[in-house]
Amino acid sequence: MFAGIKRAFRNVRISIDYRRYERECKLKHEHRAKQMHDPSAMEGEKSLIEVAIAAESQSRFVKKIDQITAAKQVSENQILMCKSFLTTLSKDYQHEINQLKKRRHDVSVEKNRTYQEIAAIKPQLEQAYSDKKDAYADLQDAKDDVDSWYAKSQRSPRFLGNRGKELPIHAFFGQSHGDLASSKDDRDTAYAYVDSCKEDIAELKAEKERLGELIASQKSEIKTLSEDINKLVADRESMSKLKAQGHTPQKLRNEINGLSLNIHQLQTEILILKNRCLEFVECDKHRRGFVSLQASIADLLKKKEAFIKDFDSLENQNKRTREHREIWMRDHA
Repeated sequence: MFAGIKRAFRNVRISIDYRRYERECKLKHEHRAKQMHDPSAMEGEKSLIEVAIAAESQSRFVKKIDQITAAKQVSENQILMCKSFLTTLSKDYQHEINQLKKRRHDVSVEKNRTYQEIAAIKPQLEQAYSDKKDAYADLQDAKDDVDSWYAKSQRSPRFLGNRGKELPIHAFFGQSHGDLASSKDDRDTAYAYVDSCKEDIAELKAEKERLGELIASQKSEIKTLSEDINKLVADRESMSKLKAQGHTPQKLRNEINGLSLNIHQLQTEILILKNRCLEFVECDKHRRGFVSLQASIADLLKKKEAFIKDFDSLENQNKRTREHREIWMRDHA
């Protein structure tokens, strides 16, 4: 029985130590895989071939492609210039200038009318503020009448008051509840009139602000119209210069057509050269061994991956388990 317990305890210790042994074996295995399947030499050789192929293709094709591309860009810029000249020669400048001037005149008339509307608001605002002042005065009078009624009703008769007296609803002479009701009505009416004056002032201010924004918009449009007119005048002068230089719409169209044909031809040359360049690079890769190097590198990496995976095979796991047990038993004999 004691021997069985001892054997079980030993197996537990071997199992725990095996984890360390397994990690060490895996690191050694991966290191060996890297040494056995190192593609760095082939990668370096491949890079040298790539540099040589790039230099050769640059010399044979890329420089020529860049030259043709630059010539094509020159023709494209010339087309843009010709189209700009054609646009300048094709416009009816006087008609467009007259239309813009008419619009500018109309907007100026609208702006003056807006100024008149703002000017008309000024006296209305002054009257509204005056009405509000009067309304506050009437309100204060009404509030004073109410306060006076309460003061008199609480004042001693010795001081011409009515404290302690029962006041009638209405009376031709003396204090009555009807007087209080009338004063409160006057106060409420005054409050309503004050609010009405405030609303009138707010509406007038809002309208004045709206008209101010409208004037700003009208001024901005007038400025833009003036700038457009000045540009058209300058373009009209440019048109006169172009005509003096012998440019005509038909000549410009012919030049544009010729340039377009030239651009098409240059683009065709570029495409042909690019295809030839691709073909050359592909052939040169085979000639210089680049393709076979790629295949060899891929095969080496595939073998490396298989070698690393073989570490976890059942056969190798069992083998390491036996070897570890033998080593452990020897070290702990």
